[in-house]
Amino acid sequence: MESRRYYERSLVRSILAGMAIGIGGCVFIGCSLPKYNVPWVGSILFAVGLCSVFMFGFDLYTGKVGYAVNNKIDYIPYVLVVILGNFIGAMILGYIAPVNIAEFSSTLFSGKLEDIDYLRVLFKGILCGILMYIAVDYYKREKKFLAAMLCVP
Repeated sequence: MESRRYYERSLVRSILAGMAIGIGGCVFIGCSLPKYNVPWVGSILFAVGLCSVFMFGFDLYTGKVGYAVNNKIDYIPYVLVVILGNFIGAMILGYIAPVNIAEFSSTLFSGKLEDIDYLRVLFKGILCGILMYIAVDYYKREKKFLAAMLCVP
């Protein structure tokens, strides 16, 4: 019974984390539109989403998966609950976002997906995960947002 409650609470924290990061993503996309064209502002504001995950103790996959190697095998179901919750939270935000993110995204990224190098995308994703882990671990140890503000933008 206790483990069920643990996973339920983790799912709620994960959904909220997905929504917080989703808000950061919406802001980044909005700042990157040709109308504004200030992606660096979007990057900094996206970091605020990560800082909110830290402040409120939400469960974010990129912050949890790095600790998988230091934990027992029973940590894996927890990480799976976290990634599911993050996905649900991002989807909820995508549906309630006041702008049509899909339309803006297609305008923003049109022509960029034609000659995509999947290996390069995978490598960048892994590096992004490492940077997120560094930011999370630094906050966990020091209780400061410095790494989030340096690793995210």
